[in-house]
Amino acid sequence: MWDKTGPYLYADNADMVETLRRMLPLLERVAANESIAPIGAVCTKLRETLEHSAQPAQPYPSAEALGARNLELQEVLAETQEALHESSAVESVDRNELRSILLALFRRMLTRELEITTPARRP
Repeated sequence: MWDKTGPYLYADNADMVETLRRMLPLLERVAANESIAPIGAVCTKLRETLEHSAQPAQPYPSAEALGARNLELQEVLAETQEALHESSAVESVDRNELRSILLALFRRMLTRELEITTPARRP
């Protein structure tokens, strides 16, 4: 399993970054249209987190760096979900799309996790 951890984290991080980039304009629209401060704060943190990922890095970071980045990205995802949930009284096309994007991400993340945690079958 340990030999799969680095590639798993690398793929997980790349997927989360791509998904968060896709979500940011929707979140910004929700924050502007609904005037909800927590979502605006999440947008600010999300922009900072994504700018951090745009900085040049070594071609393949260490497992420790990948793990730290994974936790950072998961924290932003959790804060995003909490902000959306706390202000969920309003329904909108953007909110529905955000939910759909998040569910698809979580399915992909679970699939990747199963790939590294499922025991190998013996012939």
